[in-house]
Amino acid sequence: MISGHWTLRARRAAGILLVAAAALAAGCKYLPGHKAAAAPLPPARMVKLDSTVLNLNDTDKSAYLRIGVSLSVQAPAATDNDAELETVARDTIVAMASARSSEDLLSADGKAQLKKALLVELQKRLPEDHVQELYFDEFLVQH
Repeated sequence: MISGHWTLRARRAAGILLVAAAALAAGCKYLPGHKAAAAPLPPARMVKLDSTVLNLNDTDKSAYLRIGVSLSVQAPAATDNDAELETVARDTIVAMASARSSEDLLSADGKAQLKKALLVELQKRLPEDHVQELYFDEFLVQH
């Protein structure tokens, strides 16, 4: 007997359709194969590293570099991850800068090449920190 009221089967079907429509309206984030939209990155912030004195790769081993670096990153503000960021960044700077000679670093082109190489390597080693730029705060070569 069909009256003006919905049958139990019709109510269930309508409920399923409503749930499916709500899932579609919500962006299908629960359906297989759906990729959630990436969360927006936080605003850029500066991370200043302590300056470091390094031996340079000169044949007489008497050349030094005093280098200070700040990084522009788009990572969440001051977290425990900053310790990792600073350690990896300093390791990268020491390894790459100390492999250069004073003659290389005294030229404007040599400084620019080091800066570019450091930025590329830091972006590779610290992808979650979104390193945007590298700035030399201090750059003194002595030989």
